[in-house]
Amino acid sequence: AVLAYFASLDRRCARALFMLRMPDKVEVRKYSDTVRFMQKFMDRCGYELFQREGLAPGSEMEALMMWLTDPNTRLAREHPEFGMLRDMVFLYKFLATMESREGELLRKRKDIGQFYTWRLSFEEETAGQRYTAGWRTKPAPPRWLLFGVRGRDLDIADLQVVGFGDRELTFGEGPVVCSPADLSRLVGLPHASEDDILHLDKLPTFDDVLSAEESEELLSYLTVDYVRIPLTVNFFASQDRVIYLFSPQLQKLLRAVLFEPGPWVEGSAQEAPVPDTRLSV
Repeated sequence: AVLAYFASLDRRCARALFMLRMPDKVEVRKYSDTVRFMQKFMDRCGYELFQREGLAPGSEMEALMMWLTDPNTRLAREHPEFGMLRDMVFLYKFLATMESREGELLRKRKDIGQFYTWRLSFEEETAGQRYTAGWRTKPAPPRWLLFGVRGRDLDIADLQVVGFGDRELTFGEGPVVCSPADLSRLVGLPHASEDDILHLDKLPTFDDVLSAEESEELLSYLTVDYVRIPLTVNFFASQDRVIYLFSPQLQKLLRAVLFEPGPWVEGSAQEAPVPDTRLSV
């Protein structure tokens, strides 16, 4: 039912809000559907783009980003659901693509520094000593900051999102983006088929855990999206192969096969889409 709901949205809704791209920072364009929706919503509520009191932003794009990100505007105070939806979309993308802090810093080629500050206190009691430790952090909503405005017409804004522990939140390259069960990554071929697996000279053995025949069998199962779950589970459940799951790589592969979303066909469809392949002798 949930997948059918999302599929109906693609058919019925012509525009999508909060399509947040992140080449480096969160990129928002002046003529995007998100900004146009916010402008129409502000007009309906009677909000002026440039507030009369206080210092006015330097450009129209900066004023728009203030309304989009500042928690002290009338839009944020009187309609908090707008900011909640913005944060929900961003946090979903962050959590769906997140990777470990060490992996993120390694990808960005940054030194791993101290992230949290610990506080350790000792208190004397009659029954003995009690040791307590706590975080110097307090859960709070993400903070949106305007990093800069660029473009020939100053129509592109770069935003920075800071989360708990003053950590900059960025879209990563976690398991959803780089799936451990992605056959193309495992064999180095785009859209690899079963024939490609059978004709490869060298197959991954996952640190010599699998033999060449077993690797060929397992990778062949990954080419059939609709039945690869029972085939993969049966592979590890037979011939004492369950001990292969001591391998961290194979653990991640099995977890990805079981829990990652794959191709889906609505119930109204008569059959799953199969590419038309013509064979000739």
